[in-house]
Amino acid sequence: MSGVSPAAIPSCEADYEKWEKEHVHDVYSKIAAHFSHTRFNPWPGVTDFLSSIPPYSTLLDVGCGNAKYARVRTDIAYVGADYSQELLSIASKRSDSYFCSRIPPQGTSKPKQIEIEVEKAKEGYSTTLLPCSFLRMDISQRFPFGDGTFSHVIFIAALHHLSTPERRKAALHEVWRVCKPGGTVLIYVWAMEQTGKRKVTTPDSFVEWRMPQKFICTAKATSHAKRSSIGSESEKKISSPCDSITPVLKEEEGRKCDCDSGSLIQKSKQEIQEDDIETTIRDLDGSDREAKESEEKEERDMKEKNIFKRKRKKKGTNEKREDSVVYNRYYHFYKEGELSEQCLEVGFEIEEKEKYDHSNWRIVVKKP
Repeated sequence: MSGVSPAAIPSCEADYEKWEKEHVHDVYSKIAAHFSHTRFNPWPGVTDFLSSIPPYSTLLDVGCGNAKYARVRTDIAYVGADYSQELLSIASKRSDSYFCSRIPPQGTSKPKQIEIEVEKAKEGYSTTLLPCSFLRMDISQRFPFGDGTFSHVIFIAALHHLSTPERRKAALHEVWRVCKPGGTVLIYVWAMEQTGKRKVTTPDSFVEWRMPQKFICTAKATSHAKRSSIGSESEKKISSPCDSITPVLKEEEGRKCDCDSGSLIQKSKQEIQEDDIETTIRDLDGSDREAKESEEKEERDMKEKNIFKRKRKKKGTNEKREDSVVYNRYYHFYKEGELSEQCLEVGFEIEEKEKYDHSNWRIVVKKP
C-alpha cells in the first residue's frame, strides 16, 4: 500500500489558507516530535550546495523544520524559518540558539543585525560561531525580511505544501525578493515520477504519516506547554533577526524522555534549575486539570474521526505491531519541468538544471 490518495483542493481562494492549516500546519504540529525523530541526516545534495557557499555568507532556510542543516557550516550566518512552533522549538534546542515564538509583523525584522555579525566575524572581532537564529514564518505570506537580505537560500521540501500554482509562485517570488543579486537558491520538491512503493496518480495528493503511540504523549505535552507559555512575562528579548525572540533551553545530552523532546520551555538558561525541569516534566505528564480534559477531548475527537488504525500482523509471524495514529499531509507532486518553469516566471536564472534526486526534483537558480 502506497499511502497516497487524491486530495480535493478548495475551489474558493478564501478557503486555501484554512485548508492548508488543517492538512499541513496542524498535522506537523501533532507529529513534530516523531517527524524530527526520523529527520536527522542532511541530504548529500544539500550539503554539497552548502559546501560551495563562501565563508561569511548569509543563509535563509525556508521551511527549516528541525533545522538539520543549521550547523553544516559554522562560518555562515544561518536563519531558519518555519510555521511549526513545535519544530522550531526542537531546532533551537539542537542548535543551542534562539527562535521567535510568534510570526513577526512586517517591518519588525532586523536584517542589518545579521550583516553586523558577519562583518564583525570578518574583521576578527568575534571568535564565536556566526549567528544561528530561528523565526516563525508563513511561507504563503510576505517574508518578514527586506529586499536582498540573504546571499543564499535553501528551500527544501516545503514549497510542495502550498495548494495552488499561484501560491507556490508567490512563495518563489518572495525567495527571489529576499535574495541578493547574484545569490543562489537550492530548491527541492517531491516528484510526480516516484520510484519505489509510493505510487502517485494525481499531482495533488494526501500522503499518510503513521505515528506510533509512544509519540502521542509528546504531542500532548507540547500542546500543554504551548498553553502554559501564553501570557508569560518572564521572556527576555535579545538581538536577532526579529523583535520577539526568547532563549530556549538546550536539550540535555543523552536525554531519552519522549515527552520533553517537543516541549516549549520559555525560560532563560540562567533561570532554569533542576527543580524547574522536574516540575515542568510533571506538568507535562498531564497533572493539570485543564490539560487532562483537553487530552481526553482530543482522544475522543480522534476516535470519532476514525484515525486510530490497527496495523496488520507481519506475514509469517504472530507478532502484532503497535497501534499507530494516521495523519494525512497534503502535497503537490511536481512534474518534470514544472519547477524550472515557475522559477523562470518569477525572474530566476537557471544555475543548475532541474534533475531527479531520490524521488525529488532538485534545482539551483540564481537571482540576476
